[in-house]
Amino acid sequence: MRPYQDISVSTKAAEGFFIGSKFGMIHALFWAPFVSKETSLLNKSSRTIEYLKSVSRASIFFCFVMSSLFGVKQYIYKHKDKYMHDLMATKTMNKPTADLLIYFVHSLPVGFLMNYWHTGRLLKGGLSYSLMFALVVRLTD
Repeated sequence: MRPYQDISVSTKAAEGFFIGSKFGMIHALFWAPFVSKETSLLNKSSRTIEYLKSVSRASIFFCFVMSSLFGVKQYIYKHKDKYMHDLMATKTMNKPTADLLIYFVHSLPVGFLMNYWHTGRLLKGGLSYSLMFALVVRLTD
């Protein structure tokens, strides 16, 4: 039996959310004060409001990315044998291609959402973000 087989996906996603909230705190302490000052001078707005905007956006982003990273990793970990068996049964795919395809398909929603948050576009660039996210998930396995 594999060591992490009995951990549920929601538990790992909650762990990722907790780690993402730590990243949000680091952003609030070290990055947001400088960005909010610059943005408030450019937009002639309140520095406090710009600080709160920056902190809230970063917290949502980091918590989402880390919880989805940990959740997707655990989901693939639990179901990888079944997926690999189904893909390899057709004899049309080699093992590394099937492995990357599993990670890529599970990373599509996260990749498109990250693309929308970063660029504001729905489709253009979403596959690139999905591939980058899939490679990160695969490399951290």
